[in-house]
Amino acid sequence: LFSNEMKFILTVWVCSFLNNVCAPPVTNNIYYNSWNECVDAALDYSINFLKEQNVEEVNNLQLATKFICKEIESV
Repeated sequence: LFSNEMKFILTVWVCSFLNNVCAPPVTNNIYYNSWNECVDAALDYSINFLKEQNVEEVNNLQLATKFICKEIESV
């Protein structure tokens, strides 16, 4: 039997809001069981990414992340 349960996949962009330019998107290929799990993962990814960056670079380029949790039908 096939499950019609919906899953979510996360895609994240790192962007400079000073230049309005984003790096190519990163998709982690992890299937989340709910919207909430996906959003939590996106926020954790964002926090960890920004903490690993040089503070001056984050400030000077106004770096931040944007993300989407896309609903997909699981197989």
